[in-house]
This record gives sequence, structure tokens and C-alpha cells, in this order.
Amino acid sequence: MRIMIVDDDPAIGTVFEDSLKLEGHEVHRFEVAIDALSHILSTPPDVIILDLRLPSLDGVSFLERLWLLQKDIPVIVISGHVTPEALSQCLGLGAIRVLKKPVPLDTLSAAIAEAAIQT
Repeated sequence: MRIMIVDDDPAIGTVFEDSLKLEGHEVHRFEVAIDALSHILSTPPDVIILDLRLPSLDGVSFLERLWLLQKDIPVIVISGHVTPEALSQCLGLGAIRVLKKPVPLDTLSAAIAEAAIQT
């Protein structure tokens, strides 16, 4: 499965990337949301793991733009700052799950397996 990680924290991104690669996934990691959106045009992922708090283009804005490009890519939102408003926005823009950081790796893997079933 092709998985895209969009998180500006290199430590978290690396942990997720390493874990998912060990599970046999192809992983592309981005710290800048605009770069991730550009990559989607050439190589759409099967699942996106998206942080909410990103520089220059936040997670909600990313979801809005993604909605215009590819409505059928499952998105798992992760954040240490999930407000009820952000939760509602993310789910309204098609996110399949919103997980609070820190996210245990087994929880992330289960969410990805759930996303695979939905596609």
C-alpha cells in the first residue's frame, strides 16, 4: 500500500515512516503540505496520514484542496490539538479518522487497515 505522511515534525514522521516500511508499505513523507499536494498529482497514495498543524498550509486547508483533486483518498488526521471544531471540519472534508497525538503505532496500523477496507 502507498502511504503518504504529511507532518512537519521530523521525529514523528520518521517513526511512522520506519514502522510502516517494516510492515511492507511504500511510504512517502512530506514536511510541507504543498509539496505533498504536488506529489498526489503524479503519484496518488492509497492513504494519507495528515497532521493538522502545519506551516503555511494547515491540515484543514490541505483537506479542502485535496477534496478538489482526489475525493477518494482516505485520510487519517493526527494532531495533538484536536478541537471539536477541527474534528467536525476534518470529518466533513472526508477524513476517515482523527487521532490524538501521541498515536500508538498499533492504533495507526489499525486505522490504515480500516482505510484499506474502505477503498
